[in-house]
Amino acid sequence: MSETKHTPNEKLCRKCGDIKPSAAFSKSSRSLSGLQTYCRSCISFYTQGHRAEGRRRKNNFKRRHPAREVYRHLRRRHAEVMLRNDFVDWYKNEPKVCSYCDIPEEKSIEIDKHRLNIDRKDGRSGYIAGNVCLACLKCNLVKSGFLSFDEMRDVGQRYLKPKWTGITYVNAHEALVEACREAVADAENVVNPCSRLFGFEKMKAALRLAESTAPEVRE
Repeated sequence: MSETKHTPNEKLCRKCGDIKPSAAFSKSSRSLSGLQTYCRSCISFYTQGHRAEGRRRKNNFKRRHPAREVYRHLRRRHAEVMLRNDFVDWYKNEPKVCSYCDIPEEKSIEIDKHRLNIDRKDGRSGYIAGNVCLACLKCNLVKSGFLSFDEMRDVGQRYLKPKWTGITYVNAHEALVEACREAVADAENVVNPCSRLFGFEKMKAALRLAESTAPEVRE
């Protein structure tokens, strides 16, 4: 059986065994021919499979070591973080519910498509022992740097928890909506963007007023 020959403008791919034009191969300074041993199609196929295997291993690591994965992201974004072993021990023993509205992590994933975040009780301190807690996406956004832990706990129990448990506090909800409208209207009339934060003080005053009312409860 005669061996298949190819022209100088062609090259044999050592992976698939096909003879292809030289343009189908990437350049290589380490090869005598100046081209890669494998064609572009074979390299692309191998690379995609290698990346898929890498993603599979990474996902398996996340499932087996969720605390270490959370710590890795936390450490990359913040400088003042507790030691990894201390964080892993805390995360494993901490009940997986929001510290403010008590929503379970499974419910948070179902509603917001997001796991519970790591939040700081006191925003002026770092992610250190005694100053970290779990928070759902909504509570974390509402608390931000405005409310203290106790204030956000009260807001979460009174307003956010009834939302995901299916109970509506009618009077309190109406007062809260009206307070938000007034705060937004005040913020729009302020020229200096930094001064818009003062509108939030009026919102908190309306929240305290809503808390003093006796809301109706609907199942």
